[in-house]
Amino acid sequence: MEDVAWPHRVSFSYPLDLARLGPTEDIAEIASALATLLERGQNIAIHCRQGIGRSALIAVAVLVAMGIDVEGAIERVAVARGCPVPVTPEQRQWLLVFSCP
Repeated sequence: MEDVAWPHRVSFSYPLDLARLGPTEDIAEIASALATLLERGQNIAIHCRQGIGRSALIAVAVLVAMGIDVEGAIERVAVARGCPVPVTPEQRQWLLVFSCP
């Protein structure tokens, strides 16, 4: 994870390969940091190339870090995105593992 500091902004860059989703520890750290920003009243933006797969996984992980159950988090992100998330059964399984540390 790379931190880039700009005045009043924090940027996290984390390459996430959906074909090889691995351990959840790094994502837990990122999700926790983003959840803390939201809890402090700050806005966050999560993006990837198409804004569906990887960004949805991170968005769900942030909501889980904030105490929302994984199915509720998946539903919220799907409604906000206007499309089903996660995109694959493997991504759903990864989120289920992520939500049960």
